[in-house]
Amino acid sequence: MTEYKSRCGYYLKMLPKGNGRLLDVGCDQGVFSGAYLSHHKASSVIGLDVEKELIDAANQNYGSHTLTYQWYDGNIFPFEDNAFDVVSATETLEHVGDEALFLKELNRVTKPNGTILLSVPHKGVFDFMDVFNFRFLFPRKLFTVCYTFLKGKPPVFDKNRSWHRHYSKKQVLSLLKDNDWEVLESHRKGLFFFYMSWIFGGLIYQKFPNKVTLGIRRVIEWLNHYEYQISFGPMAANLLFLFRKNEHS
Repeated sequence: MTEYKSRCGYYLKMLPKGNGRLLDVGCDQGVFSGAYLSHHKASSVIGLDVEKELIDAANQNYGSHTLTYQWYDGNIFPFEDNAFDVVSATETLEHVGDEALFLKELNRVTKPNGTILLSVPHKGVFDFMDVFNFRFLFPRKLFTVCYTFLKGKPPVFDKNRSWHRHYSKKQVLSLLKDNDWEVLESHRKGLFFFYMSWIFGGLIYQKFPNKVTLGIRRVIEWLNHYEYQISFGPMAANLLFLFRKNEHS
């Protein structure tokens, strides 16, 4: 989806080229990890995720001697201290159970003077359109009917599944008060079509893949791509940071 392309393209703009090691935490399907390598942001990349099926598929689809994917249990990263020149954690912090531990681990495995790329959902004007939170926003029966209709199977209601958190800039910086990271860049991107690309491309088009919905999807994706180039301040859908870990931390 263009939603991914828009975000990944901006991440690539933010990260400088380099010859070191890069860790992509919460790599999901592994697409961004491969993009970091192919765009020369590092000479070797490791993707890390808690979903073993995704890791197996990523290794099969994209794995090489310079691009590998590894599973972990969601707690301690399986790497030594100061192991990576660059660490990326995009759209991951909002999913973890222990934010403090996660950020501590990001800091631990990053080399002094290393770079950390962090992005999270932003508390903007359209955050109620986050598809990951529909199960919490709508009555259970209504959500079950709609989900089953669109996906062809009933949803799984996991008691341990938490709200897909959204953050303000101030909240993120407050969480990082114990990490000695210098803010190099911060951006607030995307707005309405950022969410519409998820809703239409990820739900409606999958259910009704025809020429009409394909045309609508392409228009929405095009609008999302150009919308994401604009800074929307406190209204924005996505919050991005580029940090440098100070040498003495």
